Amino acid sequence: MIKKISIIILSILIFIACDEQNDTVNETVIPVKVFNVKPNTISQYLRLTGSVEAENDAVVFAKLNEKIEKIYVRVGQNVKKDEVIAEQYNEILKQNLEMAKAGLKSAESQFILAKQNHERMLKLFEQKAVSPQQFDQAESQMKTLEANLDLAKSQLKQAEENYENSFIKAPFAGVIAAINFDENQMVTAGQPVAQVVNSKSMKAKLMVSGTDANHVEIGQLIEIEFPSIPEAVYQGKVNRINKALSPVTNALEIEVLILNADERVKSGLFGKFNLELVTKDNVIIIPETAVQQQTEVKIDRETGVQKSVKKHFTYKIDNDRAVLTEIKIGINSDGRVEITDGLSEGDRVVVVGQNIIKDGDLVKIIE
Repeated sequence: MIKKISIIILSILIFIACDEQNDTVNETVIPVKVFNVKPNTISQYLRLTGSVEAENDAVVFAKLNEKIEKIYVRVGQNVKKDEVIAEQYNEILKQNLEMAKAGLKSAESQFILAKQNHERMLKLFEQKAVSPQQFDQAESQMKTLEANLDLAKSQLKQAEENYENSFIKAPFAGVIAAINFDENQMVTAGQPVAQVVNSKSMKAKLMVSGTDANHVEIGQLIEIEFPSIPEAVYQGKVNRINKALSPVTNALEIEVLILNADERVKSGLFGKFNLELVTKDNVIIIPETAVQQQTEVKIDRETGVQKSVKKHFTYKIDNDRAVLTEIKIGINSDGRVEITDGLSEGDRVVVVGQNIIKDGDLVKIIE
């Protein structure tokens, strides 16, 4: 009888063991990809956008109501300071200038003669060889001709200025960005004829939110990218910071000077400006895709106020099983996150498959 009972118990134990073995064999194994945790460097950036402009950017206006006689430059051409861009019709002005020069010479000659005569009459008057009336007449004539000389000088200066105004010149060394007229077109005074920019000195005016304003300092370096120039990265620095926030936008305007601009960086070009706020070396960093977030609602026992608390988790692999692990995060940048607590060097976290597994699942790591 005892032997029969022993056989029954043994059979039951064998059945249970086989059943457990079948459960193990039938457990689903989920393929995942992992990231091997190791120390690295991470930087956090303030991302800004805006358009650049030349530090020296000037529109050159016509000063006369005259047609464009000649255009000496083309768009994209380098020019020196005071180089003539265009010339308006000025034949009459040139004639007036020549007449003013001749008038000045005549006035100078007449004044010299009157002055010499005045000096001679002064000596004769001192010797009582001429009457006071004769001396006064010589002195009056000299003063009249001196006034005529001053008038002739003013007329010449005006004529020179009018003639010079017919030449439209570059206000500084730079590049011709635009020419708004063709030769023989009529231009009125005050119309913009050309635009000159200094492409070697480019800047951008950017708006920084009030919350980020305290992170910006004069001299701070900025990395600049232009979508239209995908292969290049430019450097800049904060050149100026406004003293007050805009009352309308609650933002602070800063000016960034581009340090290595080339001919591809043109006025009006849209760019992305990355201002480095903080850099951390030798810290634990994992891909942002490995981090999952949960929000818990907690009630303050004293005040009864509800407060949302964000918690972060990741799946860590331990003995071929996914272990849901709470982590604390620091700064993030470019799809990477700093982990301040919860992971160590050498840990493996799931980066592909984390959305289909749960805590304790059996996993298989794939390359």
